[in-house]
Amino acid sequence: MIIRVFKATVKPGARKEFENFFLYEAIPFIKVQEGLIEVTTGKPIDRDSNEYVMVTVWKDIDSVTRFMDNHWNTSKVLRGESGYLETSSVEHYEVMGEEKLVY
Repeated sequence: MIIRVFKATVKPGARKEFENFFLYEAIPFIKVQEGLIEVTTGKPIDRDSNEYVMVTVWKDIDSVTRFMDNHWNTSKVLRGESGYLETSSVEHYEVMGEEKLVY
């Protein structure tokens, strides 16, 4: 399995609009992708930060490659999203184990 960590820094003053885009457009788009196992998003706790994160878990690197049209090692910015962003980045990790904490 592959963990994909997408980080985005939102332009000042665009947090609310970006959060709406993230929740109502980006997440539904991601959820229907073949090979996706899990998606988790996060917003900044620090009011001075504008960095958001989306962590996805994929079945394998082939699933990520299909999703990214063979550009798996770059950020995928959806139509309409770029107007909110200052920067974006992506990192990939191979899952080392499948243990999950249950609270």
